Amino acid sequence: AAPVLALGPAVYAVYTFTQVIVGQEYLRLPGNVERFFPLLLAVFVLGAVIAIAAWTAIDDLPAPSHRLERVVGVTLLAVAVFLVVGQHLPTLPDALSDHPTRVEYTSSPTPFWLVKLMDLGIIVPAAIATGVGLLRHRAWAHRAMYAILGGYTLIAAAGAGMAPVLLRNGDPRGAAGMGGPVSAPSARPVGVGGGRPPACGLRA
Repeated sequence: AAPVLALGPAVYAVYTFTQVIVGQEYLRLPGNVERFFPLLLAVFVLGAVIAIAAWTAIDDLPAPSHRLERVVGVTLLAVAVFLVVGQHLPTLPDALSDHPTRVEYTSSPTPFWLVKLMDLGIIVPAAIATGVGLLRHRAWAHRAMYAILGGYTLIAAAGAGMAPVLLRNGDPRGAAGMGGPVSAPSARPVGVGGGRPPACGLRA
């Protein structure tokens, strides 16, 4: 069971720290997060190494039951639909307009598009492929099931925990992040309070 338990957090670390490193508004917002690049890179690399090791080790585990495959398959397809229809499509028309006004975009455009790219270009296709594979009882979908379901559960938990903090601080993105079943895509650990993580030395 150890590889299964390790795969979700490892995928979460790779996904999240990609956004933390790449999605910063380094030259536009005050702060010194760039000094923490070696630490952030180390966490990213560690997550990738653990994810690869866990992915390989899952081959030795027994296959899940057909019932579990069906439940998780439907869940992953529902996650894909929610990400596309419920989370990302509503914000695209404003972002593509000549004069965007939504705070999710205007406050931090770099992480906005990075999240769009990673969710719509990686998470959604992977969730659809894995969901269909599980519904068809394909063996190759088992490892992907643990990776996507475990990783996205942690993403959802992180977003759900962040939204109340944003609301308490008067950040309107907190209200936007509370608008769906899970709030992770709207309240990522990227761009809190304006795009530079306070834990990395945000200056007033």
